[in-house]
Amino acid sequence: MLVIAVEHPVDRPEMDWWFGRCDPPGNRILADTIQRLCDWIPEAFGIRTFHLPYHVERGGIYLKDAAVVAGLGCIGRNNLLVTREYGPRVRLRALTLDVDLPSTGPRGFDPCEGCDAPCLRACPRGAFDRRVYGPAKVGPNVGPGQLPGRTGHFSRAACNIQMEADIENAVEQPGGGGDDCMKIVKYCRACELSCPVGSAERL
Repeated sequence: MLVIAVEHPVDRPEMDWWFGRCDPPGNRILADTIQRLCDWIPEAFGIRTFHLPYHVERGGIYLKDAAVVAGLGCIGRNNLLVTREYGPRVRLRALTLDVDLPSTGPRGFDPCEGCDAPCLRACPRGAFDRRVYGPAKVGPNVGPGQLPGRTGHFSRAACNIQMEADIENAVEQPGGGGDDCMKIVKYCRACELSCPVGSAERL
């Protein structure tokens, strides 16, 4: 497995906007990069590759977990991948390689230790306010700090409510003519943008 990340800067929110049914620009950058790697690696090294779909239900993988195993960062208290360089402000894609590769992570990077967690307070839906998951729900073999949001204090349902509201509040592109396909969906990034890791102040 090879996992790649692209930075999603604060001043480029449009990288994550859905334009009707069209993929966000940031995702198109990732998909194009993965495809070029899938074309180049077999030619350069004779290794077969497979461009994984983004969605798990279509044959993809859990990208955040794969990124941790790949050494790109850790899962933060905001339940996002947190990287050393860019904090959680990254987007991910992956491909598989027909060759055994050693894991390059995790590397012991943990910026959440000692942080006052502004990400947990930033959520407009209170998704981190109570413990939702425990070993009985997730599985007895889950280790300390491995529950969603590390401690189980993460409500995917609350996060989904915000995402549905974001879809309802989609704005029409200039010249869209009222067509739903021309509406821009701007998903919430409150927990992501409030994280100090990778910000200019933290560096």
